[in-house]
Amino acid sequence: MYDIVVSQRDQFGCGVACVAYLCKKSYDDAKTFFNSDRIHEYGCDCIDIVNALARCGFNYAYKQYAGEYMYIPDRSIVFVGPSKIYRVGHYLVKCNDSTWMNPWIYGENVTEAQAGYQHNLLEDNIEWVIYHLS
Repeated sequence: MYDIVVSQRDQFGCGVACVAYLCKKSYDDAKTFFNSDRIHEYGCDCIDIVNALARCGFNYAYKQYAGEYMYIPDRSIVFVGPSKIYRVGHYLVKCNDSTWMNPWIYGENVTEAQAGYQHNLLEDNIEWVIYHLS
């Protein structure tokens, strides 16, 4: 989708990184759209991401994932529920039918976190979809 991926810089900053990616902003610029204390301690919810994307001029909504037959449009952000890999869940951006931007795909801890593209989700427990309204 875009040439540059965005790494999260806070333990719970994957939603911020996804917004930065879609808005073509730096992580720090996108973080100004959120409550930084909340990002540091908790992260964000779907409504926080929708509101941040609105500040970039995008019209997004969210809904609970309805299962494998639900189409997820490109430029959507999904929330993958807690698992062994993502202990508190994780946000990723769908770039196209086979590529996802993951804001923390490599690195042992957040200071080493590196974003990257992956060709399928590592987990299949999508819980929420944040999608662009036409």
